[in-house]
Amino acid sequence: MPMIDVYAATGTFSDKHSLAKDLAAAVMRWEQVPPISLFSNNTAAFIHDLPADSLPNVDGDSDYVRVQVLTPVSVLDRDKQLGCRQGAHRHRCLGARSTRENVATGSL
Repeated sequence: MPMIDVYAATGTFSDKHSLAKDLAAAVMRWEQVPPISLFSNNTAAFIHDLPADSLPNVDGDSDYVRVQVLTPVSVLDRDKQLGCRQGAHRHRCLGARSTRENVATGSL
């Protein structure tokens, strides 16, 4: 089943619970699975708060948010991966104080 991990500096999101729930629902929509407990009980997002000094780039900026979506092989074709990425960006922007993002989709 899909796993969504969001990595950001502590304090980036004001409502992590709603963000995680919304991201998981968005991935289910892009997977086009029915809204039944088999899928909803096994699709989750995890918000990881990290110290700001653990996220720097070469220039020292640390205002990034990384969203990683892992699914079983062949669940998301390229169009679904791009749609999932856009959905993650939209949901991430709703609650983040960060201006940068790194969204990755991959298969287990």
